[in-house]
Amino acid sequence: MRKLKIKPTFHEMYMDYQSEFKNEYGRDKFQKIFNTVTNSNTIIDLIRKAQSLNIAPTGRDITTCILSMPYFIFAKSDTRLMGSIIALYMWDQQVNVYFQLKDIKAMYYTIEDIFGNLGIY
Repeated sequence: MRKLKIKPTFHEMYMDYQSEFKNEYGRDKFQKIFNTVTNSNTIIDLIRKAQSLNIAPTGRDITTCILSMPYFIFAKSDTRLMGSIIALYMWDQQVNVYFQLKDIKAMYYTIEDIFGNLGIY
């Protein structure tokens, strides 16, 4: 998972990362991360604030939220990366599909920013 992937849509990028993570770490590990992120009040608040202000979260916003969650504090960088990508995907599905605040290029740059924030090069 330590490689940026360029795909025609963010959904395809997300599915690629998800598939690669599941192959490497297993479906159960992915599901635990998915449940942790999607049930996180921190991520839900970030998405609500971004929506109410009509702005897109940055890679820094997302990684700051992920790193503040107990599950991710001592996690491997791949786990943190997957959590961050899930959070970005949540925002994309709940906000961006309706308001188009970020196009595919901007989403790619956000993922690139997440990689950098997590020290993955």
